[in-house]
Amino acid sequence: MGNFNAIRNQLERLGGSTTWTGHMDRLETCIQEAKVDDLWYFGMHYTWTNQCPENLIMQKLDRVLVNKKWNLTFPLSKARFLPSGMSDHSPMVVKVARNDQNIKKPFRFFDMWMDHEEFMPVVKKVWDQNSGCCPMYQLCCKLRKLNRNSNFSI
Repeated sequence: MGNFNAIRNQLERLGGSTTWTGHMDRLETCIQEAKVDDLWYFGMHYTWTNQCPENLIMQKLDRVLVNKKWNLTFPLSKARFLPSGMSDHSPMVVKVARNDQNIKKPFRFFDMWMDHEEFMPVVKKVWDQNSGCCPMYQLCCKLRKLNRNSNFSI
């Protein structure tokens, strides 16, 4: 991530020269050869400005590049480009986030479950099963079965 001092295509520039020559494709070629792409982002599209109101030029020079493995590991990640302050570049904030479905949730027990008419029969059925292993392992197995086989889990 950072300032690449180049744009991928003409859509990443507003103002200034409209000339596009072959050497300007270098960033796009490099990105394709490295098999990376921009991380999904929001906020400011143009991340740099010349700060000259009479001849305003804005470009997307700053970016966060990620590969396929990153996208698979952190599919909910995103970058946010904030309005520029003292600098002529937009600050960026990257949120690294995994898919919540892959994260194991801790066991939780709610007192209100005991008021449900099926609570005790379900617990008794699971608790009466004996796996013949050590007591701690039996406890873990029974809690896991309760979590899977009941309508009480969240």
